[in-house]
Amino acid sequence: MTGNRSPARPSAAPDDKHSPAAAERRRTTPNIIDYARSETRPFGVDAPFNAVDALVLASLVYQDMPACVRTLADVEARSGTFRRRLSSIDVRHPVRSIRHLAAPEFGDATLASVSEALTPDDFHVESGHNGLADPCLTQELYAAIGVNPRFACVRVDASDEHFSEEQQMQFAAVTMLLPGGTLAVAFRGTDDSFVGWKEDFNMAFRYPVPAQHAACEYVCAVARLWRGPMVLLGHSKGGNLAVYAAMNAPEPMRVVRSDQKGVMQHLTFSWQVSGNDFEYLPQVSPSSQLFNRSLNGWLESLSTEDRERAVDALFSVLRSSHADSISDLMAAGLKAVPTMINTFVGLSEADRRHLIEAMGLLMAAVRSRSSR
Repeated sequence: MTGNRSPARPSAAPDDKHSPAAAERRRTTPNIIDYARSETRPFGVDAPFNAVDALVLASLVYQDMPACVRTLADVEARSGTFRRRLSSIDVRHPVRSIRHLAAPEFGDATLASVSEALTPDDFHVESGHNGLADPCLTQELYAAIGVNPRFACVRVDASDEHFSEEQQMQFAAVTMLLPGGTLAVAFRGTDDSFVGWKEDFNMAFRYPVPAQHAACEYVCAVARLWRGPMVLLGHSKGGNLAVYAAMNAPEPMRVVRSDQKGVMQHLTFSWQVSGNDFEYLPQVSPSSQLFNRSLNGWLESLSTEDRERAVDALFSVLRSSHADSISDLMAAGLKAVPTMINTFVGLSEADRRHLIEAMGLLMAAVRSRSSR
């Protein structure tokens, strides 16, 4: 089942001096936008695909693909089986048709044509942009890769998206073909919707969640369509989906330096780039390790049923504000507080206790990280 998201609050205007885009212009250390502008060498022995390239591609998936990119359903309908490929033969192009019979062809859309097809109106949270970063930053990234010979020729195909409030599911992915023949499967991270966030929280008591199952099915579908090496990538929840889909593939953790503090370190545009790689730290900060231990300890103290009830209680409080997204809630401001308090008071004593414990852990984490 699929559905449409509720309209969300537009981001700050590009000329707002307090907007993330304005902060990006004042920045002195390089990030992926700088990399996408400066690293113009083609993929190859001298400049192989690297970790920063992966983050660039993962960040592009927060934008809905334009019509020039085929959907996975379209590709499978035309090329999913030999019989379907046989029925789509074009007698005007016999050589190409024979190749298509032997193996499905990858789509013709490139990152250059995708960048050209996207208009400024597409880079808004209500019309095509997903995620929590400023859409203006994503627009700048697309503008950079669209004219960069390293990225412009990368081909894009098999866009897939599923959004269901009923199933508590938020999923999107796209496959990109690198010049050397490697298939880069990029999964979208969490978007702005409560549905997406609820699915993330559901991971505390449910395995797999629908998006993880969809990620595995997507990778299997891509592998059936095309041959070649495959790299799975994604930011945030997208990374989780990549790991789940890859099953037992080794995934060593590396800690990337950020120029932000606290939860703002999660944004891809804050990750620091050094040449064609990231700046790494030897380990996660002590405050983060303490928070992780505290959170894991708290979760282990709860039964699966208590975890589910705590997550449901949290989102019942959030939904009582009549908001459908983080943006809606921030726009409502103090007006949303009374109804949320009334809903909280109406919870059972156990649910209130679990929420207070969780908020205590989060506030302790914020205090410890802001003091660094």
